[in-house]
Amino acid sequence: MRDAQLGARSRGRLRGIALGLAMGLSNAISYLLVALLSRSLGPADFGGYSALSTVGILLAIPAGAFQLAIARRQHSPGAPSGLGASLAVGSGLTALTAAVAVPLADALDLDSPWAVVFLALTLVPMTTSGALQGVLLGQERLRPLALSFLLVAGGRLAAVVVAVTLDLSTSGVFGALLVGNTVAGLATWLLARPALRRAGGDGRVLGDVTRASGALLVFMALTGVDVLLARNYLSPDDSGGYALTATFARALCWGTQFVVLLVIPRMARDARGQAKLRAVGVVLGLGLLALAVVLPAPGTWIRIAGGEEYAGYQRLLLGSLVVGILWAMIQVLLLADAGGTPRLAIITTGVLAAQVAAVALWWHHSTWQILWTTAGAAATVLAVGLLSLRSDSPRT
Repeated sequence: MRDAQLGARSRGRLRGIALGLAMGLSNAISYLLVALLSRSLGPADFGGYSALSTVGILLAIPAGAFQLAIARRQHSPGAPSGLGASLAVGSGLTALTAAVAVPLADALDLDSPWAVVFLALTLVPMTTSGALQGVLLGQERLRPLALSFLLVAGGRLAAVVVAVTLDLSTSGVFGALLVGNTVAGLATWLLARPALRRAGGDGRVLGDVTRASGALLVFMALTGVDVLLARNYLSPDDSGGYALTATFARALCWGTQFVVLLVIPRMARDARGQAKLRAVGVVLGLGLLALAVVLPAPGTWIRIAGGEEYAGYQRLLLGSLVVGILWAMIQVLLLADAGGTPRLAIITTGVLAAQVAAVALWWHHSTWQILWTTAGAAATVLAVGLLSLRSDSPRT
């Protein structure tokens, strides 16, 4: 019996590692796409692509919310699949986005409104894929889930390679991405079919999805508002240096996101918050490992990322990594139970408002003032989250 339990744990760890590697490779492919398109489109068109992609990231929040919300409800047979609800939400987002295609294309100086239309149509496979991935995650079918992540990233890569090879415009790039995402969505549906037999219906999931969307939006604000503040208050050079080092901080969040996914299926049986605490510890360890790798030669890393002109920001890079570790731990606390009680999301919103006010009124005269204000806000949210875990634990 003990050998069987140890074997099951070992297989579980291997599946978790496979999921982490798949998500890491997916993130690496995202960087590769940027490198390919920046060279193919040229500065002007790439600026338009980046602007519309940022809009797309915001519109894709419900897809991530469906994944989180559906996953946390898969602990029993007959749990909702969310497939019908995700199709309805994706279709609604498509209609709304397509309706503003012309003014949005003009505002972003795009070559054609078709770029916006293609992005709008992509929202349907993206949102439904989010629900399907949530079913796989909640039932701890980690191998097909990892394969799904790779297929989505691979579909996007294939689309961009075709677009670059054919020298397509911005609109053509988004058209190719529509095809790639649609094919990947169909492949995800095939992978999820066995899991859908256990998920018995749609159920009422929109409330959970709304709360999960709020948690994701708050986390995006937490990890992005400092760059906006730096751009507003610092010199152009300092704001650019700050933005580059902040990318390393966010990379820690992306690189440890798989830990959040692994803990979600355990939430239903995690009354004492032990799974969250262990996940926070794992993320802290990974973050300290990353800091240890960069610490001996931060100048090398900053030059690789941005070139010689950013060499003066190597100390700031180390400070940004500390902030990234705090963010990564908050990510576990904020998103692992996304769709549940939104208390930490509400508190985080208040802390963010205080951070913006502090920078606007006092601490905006240097990169370090903004960084340490950001670190203080992150430390406050983390402390509140950990204390909430402790206070919510049942007394024995």
